[in-house]
Amino acid sequence: MSILPIGTLVTNSTALALCDTFGLDYISQRIRDHPHVYRPWIFDGVSGIPDWIFNFFGDREAVTSRCALVHDLAYAYGELGDSEERKNADRIFYHNLIKIGKVNPLIAKLCYLAVRVGGHQEYGFSFTWGFADTRIKRISDRPLPWTY
Repeated sequence: MSILPIGTLVTNSTALALCDTFGLDYISQRIRDHPHVYRPWIFDGVSGIPDWIFNFFGDREAVTSRCALVHDLAYAYGELGDSEERKNADRIFYHNLIKIGKVNPLIAKLCYLAVRVGGHQEYGFSFTWGFADTRIKRISDRPLPWTY
């Protein structure tokens, strides 16, 4: 059973509960300090590709609920303009894919490179750095339609 089903609307209260589950205290504190800054968002699993693909490359459930979700929380509430925080979130994602998701290191590296290239906050997509922050303009609030 997934911790958070794909397609779930994530509010600040949902995010706080998830941060408690994963021990993401710095994100919890950020949300508590500035709750008015963050908008709800839809959890789409591994952004950009359908999660079922990980049936072939690792533990799909772990990839979705323990790797992608943690990465999404870090990205949603990431400090705008903080390239080191973003890089750290991407490194954690890469290592979690291998250790927790049982993904082949080559596939994990491809996922890492995809988030490094596609995750810049300036792109304004539903999965880019700081995507829950109301201070940045987003092109779309909806996840990519083929991801879930």
